[in-house]
Amino acid sequence: MSFKIIKNDNFKVHDLSDGINELIKLINLQSGSLVIQYSFCCRENNEIITFCANKNNEFSFFSDTDIKTAFINFIKLLTNENKFNIEISYKILLLAEKISFNDDELFELFKVVNWQSYKKGKYFFDLMKDFLPGLMNMLFNNKISLKEACYFHQTFINQNYDIILKEISERLSYSVTNEIIRNIADYSKKSLKNSDEILKIIKGSDDLLNLSVKLKYPDYTKCLKEFNIFLNELNIPKGSEIIFDGNFEKEEYFLKIKFTDLENLIKKINAIKNNFEKFFNEKKEDKFIQKNLFKNQIKKTNYNE
Repeated sequence: MSFKIIKNDNFKVHDLSDGINELIKLINLQSGSLVIQYSFCCRENNEIITFCANKNNEFSFFSDTDIKTAFINFIKLLTNENKFNIEISYKILLLAEKISFNDDELFELFKVVNWQSYKKGKYFFDLMKDFLPGLMNMLFNNKISLKEACYFHQTFINQNYDIILKEISERLSYSVTNEIIRNIADYSKKSLKNSDEILKIIKGSDDLLNLSVKLKYPDYTKCLKEFNIFLNELNIPKGSEIIFDGNFEKEEYFLKIKFTDLENLIKKINAIKNNFEKFFNEKKEDKFIQKNLFKNQIKKTNYNE
């Protein structure tokens, strides 16, 4: 990466200059400091051109290379002092596209701006160009990941999915928002419901995460409800509880008993024993055995699927 200082001489200004100046303004705004205050030039068709113009400077940094190489070197210079967020990285890639970067050149730039590598990175970049404003805003404000944003966009392609996103509170955490986005998209794919139909289902919900889980995992929620009914029927004394894997990945359980002394513990153990024996005497089904719990389901649903 080599720049030398030359005196400005009314060089022709490349079309890229306005976009780069807008990029610098954004970086300055987000960083709270002045990043670049100089002009930058390169060579095109044996002519020196300015691709980052600053009329207030008498001198320019000159890269004796073509515009593509000079642009990459310029971005590398910016990255020395700044860690780009996804909004800035995306805008840099759009500028590179304006000067006809091919795929290999984009792949090299991906490394500089910390973008997803190779074909997957190109796939994400191309999808983003069609994002609706609401989705793009959530992405740029670090509310969702690029991976989940692309999956959501692709699920509701050619639909007004921003009406769904408006129902998601901005106060939710990054991880919760991502989970809601994924659950809703998966449910839409499985149920073949469009964005308007999804909106009717979720509109006004005060617990969108829980609702999205129920939509995505209907079998899981049925089994969880059935298991909680089973626990209630066991009539476990107050201060005691059954600890279990909420995903039903393991067929093992723990009994937690709160007690004050040995006599109190014996009393609670006897109460639990009596209640359990009464349950069995009534010939009710043991739902601790998962084949009993899931017998009405085609297959066990994995909550973390």
